Amino acid sequence: MASILKNIARFSYNHYRLTLSLVGLVTVLCLYAAAHLQLQTNFVSLLPQQSRTVRVFFESVEDFGMSDFLVVCLRTDDQGNSERMMELADLIVEELAGSKLIEYIDYRLGDKEKDFYKEIFLRNMVLFMDSRGIERLQQNLTDDSIRDLIKKNKELLLSQVSLGVKKLITEDPLRISEIYQEFLPGQKGNLNFDISDGYYLTRDQKMLLILVKPVKSIEDFNFNRLLLYEVEQARDRALAELDASETSLPGEGGTAVTVSFTGGHVITLADHQVIKRDIIKTVVSSFIAIVLLFVFAFRRIETMLYIGLPLVTGVIWNLAFSYLTIGSLNLITSVLSAIILGLGVDFAIHLYNRFLDERVAGQEVLLALETSLAQTGVGVLTGAVTTAVAFFAMLLAPFRGLAEFGFMAGSGILFCFLSVVLLLPALIRLRLPKFHCDPVLAKRPMSSFFVRPIAQCVLRFPRTILSIGIIITLAALTQVPKITFSDSLVDLRAQSNKYMKVRDEIQARTGGSFRYFLIVIRGPDIETVIAANERLMTQLDQYVRNHKLNNISSITDYIPSRSVQQQNIDLIRNDPDLSGDRIERTFIHALEQNGFRFIPAYQNYIRNLKLSLAVTEPFRYQNYRELRLERILKRFVAFKQNEVRLAIYLFPREKDLTNQKIDYRDMFAEIRQMFQTMNIDADITGTLPVTQELKGLVISSINRVTLIALLGVILVLAFHFRRTKHIIAAMLPMSCGLIWMLGSMPLVGLSLNFFNIAIIPIIVGIGIDNGVHILHRYKESRQNNDRLLTVLTLSGKAVVLTSLTTILAFGSLYFSDYKGLATMGYLAITGVGFSLLASIFILPALIAIIIEFRTHNHRSSSHADT
Repeated sequence: MASILKNIARFSYNHYRLTLSLVGLVTVLCLYAAAHLQLQTNFVSLLPQQSRTVRVFFESVEDFGMSDFLVVCLRTDDQGNSERMMELADLIVEELAGSKLIEYIDYRLGDKEKDFYKEIFLRNMVLFMDSRGIERLQQNLTDDSIRDLIKKNKELLLSQVSLGVKKLITEDPLRISEIYQEFLPGQKGNLNFDISDGYYLTRDQKMLLILVKPVKSIEDFNFNRLLLYEVEQARDRALAELDASETSLPGEGGTAVTVSFTGGHVITLADHQVIKRDIIKTVVSSFIAIVLLFVFAFRRIETMLYIGLPLVTGVIWNLAFSYLTIGSLNLITSVLSAIILGLGVDFAIHLYNRFLDERVAGQEVLLALETSLAQTGVGVLTGAVTTAVAFFAMLLAPFRGLAEFGFMAGSGILFCFLSVVLLLPALIRLRLPKFHCDPVLAKRPMSSFFVRPIAQCVLRFPRTILSIGIIITLAALTQVPKITFSDSLVDLRAQSNKYMKVRDEIQARTGGSFRYFLIVIRGPDIETVIAANERLMTQLDQYVRNHKLNNISSITDYIPSRSVQQQNIDLIRNDPDLSGDRIERTFIHALEQNGFRFIPAYQNYIRNLKLSLAVTEPFRYQNYRELRLERILKRFVAFKQNEVRLAIYLFPREKDLTNQKIDYRDMFAEIRQMFQTMNIDADITGTLPVTQELKGLVISSINRVTLIALLGVILVLAFHFRRTKHIIAAMLPMSCGLIWMLGSMPLVGLSLNFFNIAIIPIIVGIGIDNGVHILHRYKESRQNNDRLLTVLTLSGKAVVLTSLTTILAFGSLYFSDYKGLATMGYLAITGVGFSLLASIFILPALIAIIIEFRTHNHRSSSHADT
């Protein structure tokens, strides 16, 4: 390998114009390909497609229309502005009508739904109540209660009450609506609305929601941008029209109505913009910081050319290769360019530093280059291969995000090594006159970074240093079992996403959540799956009572269980006090006593009440079909070719009553056991079960990946060093860095997640480099009879510089607004930083102790011979 690298150096140096031209041409072509890379920020697309839970999830998205809505949120602080919000909602929907970007808009009850709630439901309301509702109905419909209510109605009318109260007295004189309101179909779900006015208003009348169903999914960012622009324009036009006609509106001069947006399309768009901004900021800041550090270290402006051009070239090659093989960047691979900059610069540092050392020693330029690539280049290549092996091991991860990250990072390392090896000799030849006569070379051109005094201290107190390292390592090991894994995708998002804040406000105002998981029941017909649904609901309610779930929404919100309906029918039929004729006579008599007329509205009111008390048949799914109201139940029922599927939506809590975060793995296991016990064909799916399953897969696979990475690294080290003790010594900085990094996490309150867990095998690859370079230079120095202090000073400063550049590259991630990337930055900084400390303290101390031990044994042996 040394001869190959030596020949590359000679060819690149002697044919520098050809080398630069060919590399430039290839880079321009690669730049064109790299420009077509797309950024995919949809986490779901990275999930393992072979997983049954994931497969059922995607099927459910299609079956039950679970794709995200764009939610237009109208808010006010004045309850009297509800009519203003309703008028504004009508104007916004009118502006959006006919849009080619929108499939449909849902913000109020349609005519059929209104008729259902005003007529059909009232005639069957007792079927939708529970025992408590029936008991309250019985109390309201006694003769004494009827007479008291009519008397109170008269007193209210004489007291000049508001129009709203007068309307209530006319439409519901017996206050039946106060009882059945909570039993309205759909009101036991998650985001509860007050639909008394037909609009999706919150209970406090201060928020109105418009649900916009786009024609495309959230992955199309250009579409998301156009969609957001269109709804913003519709909002602005509607507000302008409302302001122009506001003089006649009730509540004029009150608190203004504000309009904001949320939903998957705009949240993803905002995340996409944040990540793009973070990528640009990260790459630019990393590159500038690395170049400035390089200039400071070598005190030469032209070093910007020697490291900048090979680095940028290697990154462009890698992006083009990624476009040809993968086609897009994901949430995790989006930061690779900055990482590759930090890792790729190590090659240039070690080779350029050795080149300058040889020039100071008096070698000619070409000979200095050949020596650098033939000797230091072998160590650099070993480090590059070990790092690449650690990355490529991630290809075995079932999580596509990690697999793609490993593939792109591993190839990026090799591309950067290739670009440095090809370009550095050619660029130096391009600047040849400078190197033939350079007074700076008479001095030490590279900053020592205080390595020499550190090395002197370590060599003076090696046992103390090694003892401190052992104590720190043991202390860190005690903290490792305390590390937790956070599977919350929300916690990893950009903290400044304003659309997430709107979503949180809606959840707080409605007492519900956009976060849910599903139970999907399968059966041959609708009756079978509804019966299975009813059996399951009797068991699932325990999780709401135990405060493990916020609530549950199922088809029973619209079709109560047959047993409950039949129980209500029997109760009404056997209760003589709930006779419709008796109630009608008492009601009419009470009206006459208080001077009321029996108007047509009262006649229709009593007719519906009597019909509801005379109902004899349970309300079934077939009733909705006959009324052509299947749309109401679309999110619960899906008819496939050979089966019917039914969805139950479960809305989890973040924390239990003791404020402890809930671990849902036990609940999922219990629910799956219910399926078996009840002989129900069902699955659990949704983002929470998927991430829980993915969490287990990622943890198990990262263990396997790390083990394989270690084995791969050991094989490479064995090929390079060929002695066990050298392999162990080379791995020491990496081992300490990894253990110390993991041990620090519980101390700062940091958990592993789907992003930062990728750092573990990365530290394996990066941490090895330091040990390889120090040990390689030490072995070489033993042949040249150099002192250990000199070796540590020469190689140590290069190790410090390479580690600092890597820290700068990863450090820019720490300031990312996207929390998942920020935690990657923290772990990388600490992992690389701790590996550096172990490289310049622990490894030299161990080498010094070994040398001292060997010298002592040698002297003892010589003395014995004498």
